Amino acid sequence: MADDDLAALIDFRLPQEIVKVTVGKRKEKQTFYVHKKLLVQNSKEFAKELASQLGEKDNIYTMNLPHADPKHFGVLTKWLYSEENLDLSSGPLQLPTSLALLWQFGAKYGIPSLQNGVMDRLLKVLESAE
Repeated sequence: MADDDLAALIDFRLPQEIVKVTVGKRKEKQTFYVHKKLLVQNSKEFAKELASQLGEKDNIYTMNLPHADPKHFGVLTKWLYSEENLDLSSGPLQLPTSLALLWQFGAKYGIPSLQNGVMDRLLKVLESAE
C-alpha cells in the first residue's frame, strides 16, 4: 500500500479506532495494536468479527486469536502497513513450508491479497533454489 493510499484510508490527525489483537496461547501469546480500518479493508473474517462489537473506551476494540501464530500475525501487521512487498528474506518464514502456513493463515481469515503476496514470495524462493 503506497503512503498516499494509507494516508487516504487513515487520517492520522484524528482519533482512530484501534484493535487490540491478542494472538497465540500461553507463553507464545503476543498483543498487537492495529488500525481497525486496515483489518476491515483487508479481511472478510476480521470485518465480520469487528462489525459485531461496539468500540470500548477510547475507540479500542479487542480480538482474541488463540489458535493463530504470532509470527504470522506479525507478518500480516507489517504487510498491512506497507503491502508493497512481503519481505521475508530472512528468518524462518522464508522456508516454503512456513510460507504455505502463512498462505493458510490468509485463507482462514479471508485475506486474499496476503495470499497473493505469499505466492509471489514462494515463487521467488523456489526459483532461487533451482
